[in-house]
Amino acid sequence: MMCQVKILYNTHLEVRLTLEKTLRANALFDVYGGLLTDSQKEVLISYIADNDSFGEIADRFKISRQAVSDIVNRALDKLEQYESKLHLVSKLNNILAKVEEKANSLTTDCELAQKIALTYTDLIKSLED
Repeated sequence: MMCQVKILYNTHLEVRLTLEKTLRANALFDVYGGLLTDSQKEVLISYIADNDSFGEIADRFKISRQAVSDIVNRALDKLEQYESKLHLVSKLNNILAKVEEKANSLTTDCELAQKIALTYTDLIKSLED
């Protein structure tokens, strides 16, 4: 029983790590993808966006699986290097967090304004009666 729980936990953790890596790769590609070569872009799009295996990509581009692995790893390393120097993805994430915070604040302010308006309307109605 304990082994099954550990296996499930490890599987969940691996899926979560894979998802986090995919999201990170997507963000890096969105910001810095234009700086990659055309072949790196095509292979990364197939790998990240289309979720193709190395074998499927190798067949499509008529290269070996090892070549696909090398292209993916080099391209991702290059994207990470750009981020380590420019920090555009982290700055973008900070901006998005602030926008979300403001949006939540506005929603709260809007709800409060609606409650005040309803209270005011109820007060006027009660005075009219």
